[in-house]
Amino acid sequence: MNGARAEGSVLVTVLGGLLLVGAITFAAVFSVTLDTLTARSAARGAAEAAALEGALHVAAAELAALPEPAALPITVGPWPSLGVAARVRLSDVGGGGVLLEATLPDGTRASASMIVVLEPELRAVWRP
Repeated sequence: MNGARAEGSVLVTVLGGLLLVGAITFAAVFSVTLDTLTARSAARGAAEAAALEGALHVAAAELAALPEPAALPITVGPWPSLGVAARVRLSDVGGGGVLLEATLPDGTRASASMIVVLEPELRAVWRP
């Protein structure tokens, strides 16, 4: 009788140990998965920010290179030859200022904007 009870306790101990190992493995895999998702999200955010920033600068350079003032509002971009997929909307804000608002085409909510003045030379006067 004592032998059967001892065998049963060994089985419970082994199953408990397996359950513990499984729980620890699950926690480790879950932690690695969260870290990976965080890193991917950060990388995607950095790439989006760089694309938006690049689009603002290219649009500002194009605006400054125009021989005469453009009829605003207009939308410029994308620039595939430069690797910039964003579009920039240019609109008049008065006082010689032009608002540049860059957005990505893939529907993300990320955006960037700045106000530039063209006279006497191109310079940014506002960045959020």
